[in-house]
Amino acid sequence: MSRKPVGGGFLKKIEIVKTGGRTEIVAAANRLMASRAKHLIMQVQTKDMVMARTVMQKMGIAGTVKNMTGTKSSTVKAA
Repeated sequence: MSRKPVGGGFLKKIEIVKTGGRTEIVAAANRLMASRAKHLIMQVQTKDMVMARTVMQKMGIAGTVKNMTGTKSSTVKAA
């Protein structure tokens, strides 16, 4: 989790999910939704990227899903 203060708020919020369970991904998505940051990023294992993207779409969260090494990323638009 990384937060960088800019102005009166935070520029980006990164949630890192190391274990690949749906429960952990949903909990991370809830933390992203509660954040007031402009850029929301969920970082997961490559095998969990599709699940993380689906969870973010269903919850209406616009942001980015990246793998752990940062070599793959996917932009999610709010539903």
